[in-house]
Amino acid sequence: MEFLYSFYQDLQGGIVEALGRFLSQNVKIYIQTMSSKDIETRLLTSESGSWEYPTEGAVTCQDINLKPPANHLFHYMLETGILIGF
Repeated sequence: MEFLYSFYQDLQGGIVEALGRFLSQNVKIYIQTMSSKDIETRLLTSESGSWEYPTEGAVTCQDINLKPPANHLFHYMLETGILIGF
């Protein structure tokens, strides 16, 4: 997750300010169910150490767990309807 923070270093509030700006726009993010193999393939090119998901079958956004502190934000966004799985 460290690579994410470098994108927002020019903002005084960093990634927190960026998220505040983003979420204030009444945004909805739709997350499509994927197979675990497809997720694994896509995460090979990123820092996937913070992701936990079932290793077989279909994976929905409710099946994904992230390491704190990102996990708290992820679950908040799910529970408030910002993230919508389909």
